Amino acid sequence: MLLAENPLIVSNQPKGSLDLALQIRIPVPNQKRFRYSELVAGLKEANHLFRKALGIFAIIAPQTKDLTFVFASGTDRPQVTVLWSGSPETKVADDDGRLTLRVHESAKEDPEVLVSEIPEKILAIPQR
Repeated sequence: MLLAENPLIVSNQPKGSLDLALQIRIPVPNQKRFRYSELVAGLKEANHLFRKALGIFAIIAPQTKDLTFVFASGTDRPQVTVLWSGSPETKVADDDGRLTLRVHESAKEDPEVLVSEIPEKILAIPQR
């Protein structure tokens, strides 16, 4: 990665009012049923990319354990259900069509995941 020695960004916004965010899109399955391992693989790859993007600063790279599902606006509160054996987990999207799911990378089982509708995108957003 090549960094400018003195990068300069000019903005007409008040000092301290801007924020820089990094997010990675995880491939969206093209069906309403898929394996949990697809989410785990996407999360692992996203965390790898976060570290790679920071190069020499990878040791301080932010990591995430969550994936955010973004559904089309105007839909009726979409749901994501993980069919864990014994206790299924269902999450409901907020009014903006966003739903954040904690992904357990070391899960011992690979349950099915059901979505009430296919999301527009799935995002990995590093946590500070």
